[in-house]
Amino acid sequence: MNHTDCKLSTKVSGKYGVISVEGSIDQSAPSSGRVIEELVGGNIEVGVLDLSGADLIDSDGLDWLEEIRSGLEDRGIGLRIVAASEGKVGRILRLMQYDQLAELFDSLSGAVPVAQSSMEVSNQ
Repeated sequence: MNHTDCKLSTKVSGKYGVISVEGSIDQSAPSSGRVIEELVGGNIEVGVLDLSGADLIDSDGLDWLEEIRSGLEDRGIGLRIVAASEGKVGRILRLMQYDQLAELFDSLSGAVPVAQSSMEVSNQ
């Protein structure tokens, strides 16, 4: 199996904060607290985790997602997750019934309205 460390980039526009994830969502993922602070620091109402660039998620990654979801919920921030239903990560999330915990979308354009297209980008 080819393992690629988890990399994040952050975009904020209006009430939406988008964190795009590339690589493997596993123990190599940055701390969930860091992700939450990135989103909360943008003074947003909705956090979006774009997992379309992720190639793998394991049990550590599922725990990481739950920590982020719970941390945002505690702050009154909703969570949307982008993971194509035909992709490996999307299939796993749906199999684990993650759609019961957060809104799942097949594409970023479905999760974030088109009017929010101009976003500031910060790579990590």
